[in-house]
Amino acid sequence: MRVVLDARFVGFAGIGRWVEGMWRGLVEVGADVVALWPAGPPRDWMGSSRPAPAGPRVEMRARPFLPAEQLALPRALRRLDAAVHHAPNWAVPYLTSRPVVVTVHDIYPYLDPTIARSRAAAAVYRAVIPLAVRKASRLVAVSPLAARQLAETFGLGEDRVSVVEHGIDHARWRRPPEEQVAAVRRRHGLPDRYLLYVGTLKPHKNLATLLAAHGPEHPPLVLAGPSSEELARSELSAGGRGAGARGVVLAVGRVQDELPALYAGAVALALPSLYESAPFPPLEAMACGTAVVCSDGGGLPEMVGEDGLVVPARDVAAWREALSLISGDEELRARLAAAGQARVSGRSWSRAAQSYLRVYREVLA
Repeated sequence: MRVVLDARFVGFAGIGRWVEGMWRGLVEVGADVVALWPAGPPRDWMGSSRPAPAGPRVEMRARPFLPAEQLALPRALRRLDAAVHHAPNWAVPYLTSRPVVVTVHDIYPYLDPTIARSRAAAAVYRAVIPLAVRKASRLVAVSPLAARQLAETFGLGEDRVSVVEHGIDHARWRRPPEEQVAAVRRRHGLPDRYLLYVGTLKPHKNLATLLAAHGPEHPPLVLAGPSSEELARSELSAGGRGAGARGVVLAVGRVQDELPALYAGAVALALPSLYESAPFPPLEAMACGTAVVCSDGGGLPEMVGEDGLVVPARDVAAWREALSLISGDEELRARLAAAGQARVSGRSWSRAAQSYLRVYREVLA
């Protein structure tokens, strides 16, 4: 049962993390998997921080969502004698007769086109998502919320939608030695105590609320993802690095290998998103032994349960109070950190891969 996994999104935020983990998980459980690898230099959000391939791959020059992939993908599937094609996003081959399994991270751009990065991108999502839903032999949601939204929006039965939640690479996402945490802190000029945000500047990430709530009474806020230049150019205009009425904000830009140490050194992770299906930062922070404060947006309350502080997404006063509470109560932080580690301890990519193997067999039956 050869599986062809579309890995052209490797290196992107979120979905790239999923591709990296699932590919490695399939290899670990002994699946016959070949990945479609993006040809040429990295063109993705992480820049040159593209992870190494996890197994056999063939290069694919056709880029996602462009017309050339509709010829290139079926041709590659025939050449590789694929039993199943696994698409980690809505970029699926419409002209193949082989079963197609689509992983659904969320359908927010379809439900709310204003969150897309442009009007053109919104139009693409409105067109390709229904086409992919019709083409897919099985749609696999990464969270119960995504599965519910998918089924309700497109009127799908249980035979079309499954749920396989994210795995965690515990060899990577764990608390590093204190000297490594200290070294990363020195490299970026960070203080001993800081709050951490991990994400982009996209409007639905709701960073504006977090910045409005963050004050001089709180530890400095470290932003992992945006650079100081991007932050200064944004409407948030926090200046990247400085002290003002909102407290000290430090933007360290895109980080990859240093993230476990940044998580481990933080007082807490703060994630104020308006809506998320199943983002990686809460899982990674909990695995690294860091307390999580998140919004009530989308699937975040389901992810953290009672093992994190959940705050109304747009309530600045509630966020200010939550930041003060998590910063000032060491016993609370320790309790949430321990509970979070226990919550994610059973997750693994090999376990998720085993679930996908069952899905592949079902669509081939």
